[in-house]
Amino acid sequence: MFSSSHQRTATGEAQVAEQRRRRRKHRSTAPQRQQQQHEEEQQQKQHEQLDDPLGFLTRITVRAAPPADGKRCASLDGPPTDESSGDEAGAAGPRSPKAVQPLAYAAVGALTAYYGIKGILGGYQQLRRRNLRALIRTVSPVLGSLGATYWLDFGSLLGAHREGDVIAHDNDADVVVLNPDWDELLVALRAALPQYRVFFVVPSEDRSIRWIRLLNGVGVMDVYGAFDGGAAAPGMVGGPS
Repeated sequence: MFSSSHQRTATGEAQVAEQRRRRRKHRSTAPQRQQQQHEEEQQQKQHEQLDDPLGFLTRITVRAAPPADGKRCASLDGPPTDESSGDEAGAAGPRSPKAVQPLAYAAVGALTAYYGIKGILGGYQQLRRRNLRALIRTVSPVLGSLGATYWLDFGSLLGAHREGDVIAHDNDADVVVLNPDWDELLVALRAALPQYRVFFVVPSEDRSIRWIRLLNGVGVMDVYGAFDGGAAAPGMVGGPS
């Protein structure tokens, strides 16, 4: 009898000791389980982002103007909702940095592209303006040596009068020759200015309507004709004495 009671007591103490050991083990492993659970959640989020690379769009809410009743509105991240729920969502707080990052990257990219294109166009305009100056300076002596009466016209005349230079955004230089002999003029320009491409422009089947074009890289000069039965002194009309 004493032995049986002693055995029950020993068994009860062993059970109590086992329960204490389990509780201690549970308390010691709880932080580890929480850390493991957190890592699993992070891995799951990363997999979801890889599976859906445009998922960030669902976090950017764009609300349309409410209709006349003011009860419904639309958003990108779900079906139409009540205006009151939208107000509660807006009052919850600002957007997270992760939701704002794509918009910031898009804005920086747009500004970079804008100023890059602006710089390229500015350099192109400067080069074209320099080439137009070179055309005017080199073509004028050739026309003078031929005894031609000529002048600047159109945008080139406006730039010379207003700025004393080629207009910054002008596309070409324009010269008019009075009563030109086109074939002779073409041969003379080609012989005197081999660095340029010199050719006729004939816009229609009527070859009596034509002019001469000179190309200097991105610079273009058009030499037009003016016809008058009266006599005129050779040289550049209105040019320096």
